[in-house]
Amino acid sequence: MKLGISVARNTVKKILMKNGIHPNPGKRAGDWDLFLKRHMDTLWACDFFTKDVWTGFGKVTYYVLFFIHVGTRRVHISGITLPAEWTVD
Repeated sequence: MKLGISVARNTVKKILMKNGIHPNPGKRAGDWDLFLKRHMDTLWACDFFTKDVWTGFGKVTYYVLFFIHVGTRRVHISGITLPAEWTVD
């Protein structure tokens, strides 16, 4: 835009590809699979789930945070919430 000319991204992409230059050389097919294979020993994923449990106080919802080691697929439970009425002030 410094010269007062506006060019769309798709135009730049077409020009690069026409001249044999990949517009994003780090993003080729299969890169994600290769990345996972190279790093699976050090990669962790995390998520949480909820579980409703009937107790003497009624239905209580627990939240469970867990981590999965991608290389071994082992699950590590990091924490579970206590219901508010069970906490001590």
